[in-house]
Amino acid sequence: MQFYEAAMASPDLDEAAEDEEVSAPAATESSDGEEELTAPDDEYMQSLHDQLRQEVPSSMFGELRSARARGASYTLLALFTWLYCFLFFWKVTNVVSDNAMNTLLAFLCNFFTLMPGQDRLIASVGAGSIPASMYMLRKALAIDRDDFIQYCVCTKCTKIYEYQECLTVDGKPKYCTNVRFKKGKYSKHCGGKLLKEVKLKDGKSKFVALKTYCFKSVVNTLESFLQRPGFEDACSRWKSRTVPDGCYADIYDGNIWKRFQKYDNQDFLNTDSGYGFILNVDWFMPFERIKNVSVGVIYMVCLNLPREMRFKRENVVLVGIVPSLESEPHSLQYFLEPLTEELKIIWKGVNMKTQCHPSGVSVRGALLCAAADIPAARKLCGFLGHSAKLGCSQCLKPFPGGF
Repeated sequence: MQFYEAAMASPDLDEAAEDEEVSAPAATESSDGEEELTAPDDEYMQSLHDQLRQEVPSSMFGELRSARARGASYTLLALFTWLYCFLFFWKVTNVVSDNAMNTLLAFLCNFFTLMPGQDRLIASVGAGSIPASMYMLRKALAIDRDDFIQYCVCTKCTKIYEYQECLTVDGKPKYCTNVRFKKGKYSKHCGGKLLKEVKLKDGKSKFVALKTYCFKSVVNTLESFLQRPGFEDACSRWKSRTVPDGCYADIYDGNIWKRFQKYDNQDFLNTDSGYGFILNVDWFMPFERIKNVSVGVIYMVCLNLPREMRFKRENVVLVGIVPSLESEPHSLQYFLEPLTEELKIIWKGVNMKTQCHPSGVSVRGALLCAAADIPAARKLCGFLGHSAKLGCSQCLKPFPGGF
């Protein structure tokens, strides 16, 4: 977004060009008396490109950098980079679907290919640098779509596996070997199917997951948050708040938060590097016209942040995305396994580079509570469903009639 704003601020770019003693495009007078702009030279476009690079991470240039190495002019390189980044900006701000973007990119690809001088244009920039789809656009700018860890999901018992665990030595697909209980009818191997075979364009076959669970590292997300300017200071504001005795204005006034100020005689939340989290899960329908697809999202929020900040989208820790199954899982036990392992690591302490500690500091965190609606809370915390005979999570009152 900063790239687009900087690129649109043409006076700043002109000033930068003047500071570097590079002349801007000059205006000439045509035969009919009207002014028309001459094409900018490569020296001017190089200064524009260098200015834009200060606003865009170098990783975003990807294939375009290799295009420059092949001899592409700075003019085309800067303009194509500008165009691609604007398309991303336009897609995000206007909530444009991938299908619509694919149609637009396919048109632009054909347009640039058929326009006069296309041979020289394509040869200069490189045919692979004119994307015809969102996939090729991300590849051209070297933008990772996400940094999720993907697991294969058994559609019968929801056990998750790494992809390599689902293949035999000779590349054949395996079946689920999970044993849910030691006794009873579920004491056998699940035997659910994990992979399906798909045919590629070149005629070869490949096995892909039937259902995929996407998990995002909490450690990496927290470290990226702590590198933001002002984030650590915002997480320390709760220490200076004043609340009358007996008033419960936020979680800081409750017993759980007070109990974790120190744990096992060691400072925890009362330090600048101790963080408390709340866990939530919910399901939603991602499509407007398809009502039988429901996707679950597991996410966390840092409780150290002020209440007006902690639930903003940029401050939410996305943990995992539960795929759409034939029915919602009765338990989230298997989906929570990667999160559990990371929470164990954060509890012991992880060295992270932060805005206030560029050389690194030991950061600790703990999951203090879970908040969800009743059906989701039962799945999240491992309780019986609310329609069970002993459906209350606080007492043993029976409900023999059910709901």
